[in-house]
Amino acid sequence: MRLADGDTIPADVVVVATGWAAEPHIPLWPGEFTKKLLHAADYRSPEDFAGASVLVVGSGNSGAEIAVELLGTAAEVRMAVRTPPLLVPADPKLHRVGALFWWLPEDLVDKLSISTHRSHYRDLAEHGLPIPTEGVHARFNRDGTSPTADRGFADAVRSGRLTITAAVAALTGDGVQLANGQEERPDVVIAATGYRPAFAGLVGHLGVLDERGFPAKQEEALYFVGAPSLRGDLHVHGQQARRVARAISTTPVNTKRTSDV
Repeated sequence: MRLADGDTIPADVVVVATGWAAEPHIPLWPGEFTKKLLHAADYRSPEDFAGASVLVVGSGNSGAEIAVELLGTAAEVRMAVRTPPLLVPADPKLHRVGALFWWLPEDLVDKLSISTHRSHYRDLAEHGLPIPTEGVHARFNRDGTSPTADRGFADAVRSGRLTITAAVAALTGDGVQLANGQEERPDVVIAATGYRPAFAGLVGHLGVLDERGFPAKQEEALYFVGAPSLRGDLHVHGQQARRVARAISTTPVNTKRTSDV
């Protein structure tokens, strides 16, 4: 295994546990924004945006929580949404009951998740957030997106304190052009647009990643721990770690090979 300083460490087995969400991702929007543009990873406190007009891009958990937290501190908070979020009430009792559903077939869970959203949030369509057409598993399997926990987000939209806009299409210097042709002129744009894995720099030369940069091929001496899950990351990551430990412990030493990472 080669280190950043050029040194090498011999290893029979390498376990990559750097995470699937390692690098903040901001879309390559055409143009530039001459005011303040930052990723949600760099957000620290609502006080940093006191009196500002803020456009939050993305309605996942990070975007929803940041937008709600900014209310009452920022002068104006708007949210640009490309894909309407699949919302779930942040109710511990409901979550405990919902945990039982994960053992049901995925297509049934998808239907139940859309039904739950419809029963609680159908009125949000009047505010620019139509009912999603993909259930929890279908969306997660497509692009890794998890449901958005509603911690005051829906009420903020209903009350008009948080305004939903169309998706961002381009940056226009001191403004932002939306997909519907309208233009916003916020003081700050916060891109809550997710993360990308950093595996390519580590193991991209080994041919074990797919076109998205995710592990696609198992190697005898190379393991990945930390894949996201809808069933609770900490719980699932523990299971992954134990499986890797068992695999390593049952692999005869003479069949292991030094990994060229």
